Amino acid sequence: MSTPLKIAFLWHQHQPYYKLNSEYILPWVRFHGIKDYLDIPQLLHEFPKIKQTINLVPSLLMQLDEYVDKKVTDKIYRLSQIRASELTESDKIDILGSFFICNQENLINPFPRFKELQERASDKNSALLNFSVQDWLDLQVLYNLTWLGQYSRREPSIYRLFIKGSLFTEYEKQHLLNFHLIILKNIFSELELLVALGQTDLSVSPFFHPILPLLIDSRSVHEALPNVELPEPPFAFPEDAALHIKRAKDYFLTRFSFYPSGMWPSEGSISDKSLELIAATGFKWIASDEDILYNTSNLGSLLKYFPHRFNTEKGNLTIFFRDHYLSDRIGFVYSNWNPNDASNDFCHYLENIRRDIINNWGEEALNYAVVPIILDGENCWEFYPDNGIHFLKSLYHNLSNNPLIETVLMSDVTKLADNPYCKPMNHIRAGSWINGDFSIWAGKPEDIAAWSMLSKVRNLFEEKKMEMDLSLKNEIMNLFLIAEGSDWFWWYGDEHWAPNKDDFDVMFRTHIRNIYKLLNIDPPDDTNYPIGRLITDEYIQKPRNQISPKINGKSSELNYWKGAGSLNLNAGMSSMHRTGELLSSAIFGFDDSYFYLKLSISRDICENESIDICFETTNNLILKILQNGIESQYQAIPKGLIFAKDECIDLAIPIIALKDNSLVNPLIKLKIYTNQKDSTFNYPSNEWYIL
Repeated sequence: MSTPLKIAFLWHQHQPYYKLNSEYILPWVRFHGIKDYLDIPQLLHEFPKIKQTINLVPSLLMQLDEYVDKKVTDKIYRLSQIRASELTESDKIDILGSFFICNQENLINPFPRFKELQERASDKNSALLNFSVQDWLDLQVLYNLTWLGQYSRREPSIYRLFIKGSLFTEYEKQHLLNFHLIILKNIFSELELLVALGQTDLSVSPFFHPILPLLIDSRSVHEALPNVELPEPPFAFPEDAALHIKRAKDYFLTRFSFYPSGMWPSEGSISDKSLELIAATGFKWIASDEDILYNTSNLGSLLKYFPHRFNTEKGNLTIFFRDHYLSDRIGFVYSNWNPNDASNDFCHYLENIRRDIINNWGEEALNYAVVPIILDGENCWEFYPDNGIHFLKSLYHNLSNNPLIETVLMSDVTKLADNPYCKPMNHIRAGSWINGDFSIWAGKPEDIAAWSMLSKVRNLFEEKKMEMDLSLKNEIMNLFLIAEGSDWFWWYGDEHWAPNKDDFDVMFRTHIRNIYKLLNIDPPDDTNYPIGRLITDEYIQKPRNQISPKINGKSSELNYWKGAGSLNLNAGMSSMHRTGELLSSAIFGFDDSYFYLKLSISRDICENESIDICFETTNNLILKILQNGIESQYQAIPKGLIFAKDECIDLAIPIIALKDNSLVNPLIKLKIYTNQKDSTFNYPSNEWYIL
């Protein structure tokens, strides 16, 4: 009988702590709770041979608990609860700005009424004047309805809402919102059931999802990037990292009545010292990315398929190294494939791995080999039709019926680290699952500014904490742990964009300001201003006067653009080399009616890419320039927009489409991306406040 290849799935479930002023300012814990955290585990009941590990971040668990106990809710839920007939103008403006933030193709387009309301809401002033009470009510219901996962939709009283599609009642809306809380409550019992059945194991991440090596010593960034600038003063508080680890383990125990044996360090980020802290806390295994193994040892690629023993003075750990290629194919590639083709491709690749291991070491080696498949367990499914259920069913069916492959729990194969193919390790080069370094969270001007802001007040607390009572010290320390979370730093810099990106900066600076207030010190002036704005203003040359150019896409008629401002597309950002392949320069300006933009391109746009022009304003307009034209990401193309593509790309966008005249909104923030659809990331330029 042939020996099967073992594969270990780990789904990482993670949300940062969104609480601000007694409310969650973003709804993603609830929405992913009703879409992913219950439905994805429930699928396992149809495939009893499939085993998987689910990694839970305590900051997520804590918010789920607070939802279920009705201690806290989110802004979207609050706006949804208000009777449509009682919505104020301010409520309606908030709804129009927030209730279309979701995947267009999979969460809006399949629902005709939702799509109709979105198209009508593209002119927000018109929507405010002309939406009926029923329009507002239907929008409240649909935004909360379409996020539901495929299993949750089967509840008869909910399924009838999908069939109905419109003309909802207030009673139906309240029933739907109450059903959300029932789903969130059932997540815990479902996970406990699957653990008891032996199909699932649960692991944990540090409490508020910090990058542990950067907390222990910010100089760890230099192990992979020796020339990166450090914050001033450098951040070096290993006791904070240890507290995140210990609190995570203890909170998990209170929630599930057993200790987790394993940990996915936030973003797969590890260093020698962080591994020592994790081992000292009693964990038996951790997982990271194959790039870190290569950066440390230059071992052959197949050795990533064997668990490795890591020895520390505080104890030993088993390390699983993530298969980057296979994990990213689920996370970023297969969403556009036929589900059966995708699952067949995945299994074929696994069979090739099995063959290669046998060819190198013989079939005996399969007794020790494990292929770790580790990825985000929530966000990717939004990009799959029907939340990925067709792909997952096809994949689990193929795996269940393939005698050459078996799924295992990581906790069941930790002893395989004692194998004849890998020598024990006592050193690892510090890094994360992204490029094997910390460039996402450190080194860019915004990162440095944020880390310096945090480091200054953390050192100040060290000087003053002996004067404080225990209660105050604990309150301040909890705010530090929140502020040390990776997500605030994830959104600084130019790599990532989302309509709510600025909210993360607001939350981070609010936590810093609150710490100063508890220290009885006036917060420094720089905590009052967006960090991105402070850093990026130096990369913009603002217009000298108004312009009203011809929109014809010609590079030879720049005289019409005299007085225009310019944007530095090469503002020293490490990822800019990808953008620079397509965009060479950008100029902009405006008159009383239009905002004008001219992009100079160094080559034609390919079939598989686009240029995304993102205006972060009240209306959050996103325009996509494709090989054969232009489209809008989340709403209809604004009325009056003029577009020309020839030697250059010219745009004239009505000011009213960018700036709601009913609001005081002095800033229009612009970002320009090149988006290569088969890549893991977008490659943006910098961001600029232009008006």
